[in-house]
Amino acid sequence: MIASIIVEGEQDRLFIDSVLRSASLQQPFEVVVAGGRSSAISLARSYLTLPDHSVGLVVDSETTFRRQLLEQESNLADLVSAIAPRWRSRVFLAIPELESCLFEPQIASLAFKQSLSAETMISGRFEPKKTAMELLGVTEAGYTRALKLLLASPELLAKLSTALPFRDIIEFVEAAATAEHTATRATVA
Repeated sequence: MIASIIVEGEQDRLFIDSVLRSASLQQPFEVVVAGGRSSAISLARSYLTLPDHSVGLVVDSETTFRRQLLEQESNLADLVSAIAPRWRSRVFLAIPELESCLFEPQIASLAFKQSLSAETMISGRFEPKKTAMELLGVTEAGYTRALKLLLASPELLAKLSTALPFRDIIEFVEAAATAEHTATRATVA
């Protein structure tokens, strides 16, 4: 079974694909750009109609409020799992954006090659992409290139692989083959 990870944009694909490839996974996977949140949800549902795909949907939560996070996660899981058994799909919320992982204490100084102030760390947790672009000294136009250079560090990728949501995405990809085997055995029994 192929683990298809559906993401909103190219920068999300770059992040996730880099971390997954650095994890040397044996399970086949693909990271697919949908072109926005609504498109990602729709594409995830379409992929679930394919019998040989497990689907992970990765979207930015755009919020840090717990109640809204729980509501989003529940609604998205219901939308995606309405198409196929729950064991074939999983929703991963990047809170509030995927770049927020760069502002984890054990990752920030490695990513930005400097010790960050408490104010910058807080800014990075609430406006991660904007703060990362400021620290990297780039605009939106140069951000993808800067991200590629940043993600070329094996040490950084190793740290990212232990951070959320990457750790959970890696586990999802690794479990895709096991889930298929377990479901097939249960159907036969």
